[in-house]
Amino acid sequence: MNKKYIVRLTDEERAICEATIKKETGKSEKLRRATILLKADADGPAWIDTKISEAVGCRRQTVENVRQAFVLEGFEGALARKKYTPVSPGTLPTHTPLFVCLLIGVVLLVALLTFVPALALGPIVEHLQMVAP
Repeated sequence: MNKKYIVRLTDEERAICEATIKKETGKSEKLRRATILLKADADGPAWIDTKISEAVGCRRQTVENVRQAFVLEGFEGALARKKYTPVSPGTLPTHTPLFVCLLIGVVLLVALLTFVPALALGPIVEHLQMVAP
């Protein structure tokens, strides 16, 4: 089966993965991702995804996601897991009309604060110029 995302590690990347495996302990996500990258390396073992998932103890989809992250985001993007921030009461969703209204309001406020002082001070400056000799 032809893979869409082929992992080809450089010698430096391979060394980083091996060092990560030696340094990390337990079931670390970084350890798992480094192992997946080493096993999926086309210039190395080139294991298939199901074999990697069985060896690492994860789903096949996880292996595919790490491959995809390597190709699309690079080595560091594949090795580091993205931090997920759960939705909380203080979270403002950006796909709602409220967000759009607030954004437009802030843009208008900044524009007003930029031009209103000039409009307010203009007559004062003209008056001072007429009074001063």
